Amino acid sequence: MLKTNLIVFAIWLAGAACNCAFAQQRKSEIPDKVKPLTFEILVDQYNFPVKMNTGNPERDQQVYAAAKQNWVAANKELYRRYNSQGIKVSPEKRRKAQPVLSPSK
Repeated sequence: MLKTNLIVFAIWLAGAACNCAFAQQRKSEIPDKVKPLTFEILVDQYNFPVKMNTGNPERDQQVYAAAKQNWVAANKELYRRYNSQGIKVSPEKRRKAQPVLSPSK
């Protein structure tokens, strides 16, 4: 009886390991269109513009707004997909995620 239970348990354990490996493999096969598109991904992988700190906040904002407008015009579908996900990011969290690059001294 004990030997039978151990065999059944070993078969169950092997099946569970196979299912786990299969799930991991399938997870890596999820197409990009299904994966959530975060602000960090836009910046890191799709070169979404970031605000530069040159010491002139008004000019920095104008340059950033123009760069963003150009980027959005060139990446309409990607930007639409990002905005249609319903992911709400607080302004504070967005400021933390979007580095303001200062000139090196």
